[in-house]
Amino acid sequence: MIFLPTPPNFSFSECLWFLDRNYDDCMHKVEGDVVRKVISDDENIGLIEIAESGNHIKINILKGNISEKFAKDFVNEWFDLERDIIPFYNQLKRDNEFAFMTNDFNGLRLLGIPEAFEALCWCIIGQQINLTFAYSLKRRITEAYGSKIEFEGKNYWAFPKPEIVAKLKPDDLRIFQFSQKKSEYV
Repeated sequence: MIFLPTPPNFSFSECLWFLDRNYDDCMHKVEGDVVRKVISDDENIGLIEIAESGNHIKINILKGNISEKFAKDFVNEWFDLERDIIPFYNQLKRDNEFAFMTNDFNGLRLLGIPEAFEALCWCIIGQQINLTFAYSLKRRITEAYGSKIEFEGKNYWAFPKPEIVAKLKPDDLRIFQFSQKKSEYV
């Protein structure tokens, strides 16, 4: 087990709510009060489970051969644990239209995409279409070209590596309903 201390103004339940907004996101699975995600470095891949444990985030490597340091660094980045959000909250409180957010979303962090290539592709995939369709496109490319870990009868996915996507032709993505331009850009 790996434990990361949580910063002030952190709510694991708010973060889980954000991650589980009923979109078809294949990059993680929220199950009750935990989230599972496949993470990979240049050479290794693993499935982690993240939960709350008091004033800590608890990380359990369920399967694979990733290092504890990599898992810790990934979760730290993904859950935005090092950012001081108090100045942001103070700014929100000064604006009558947005002040409610400091209470309604208290502790929600900026959950990003720590892997640069996936983030770049997501920017292209999600442009000028609704989120439901964007998540469908992301699922299609991930399940076709990404890595999979099976655990307890379920499949968990990692986004395709850049070297795999670089070998694709635009027509390889067009069969998944990518537009011509999205296919070319990806």
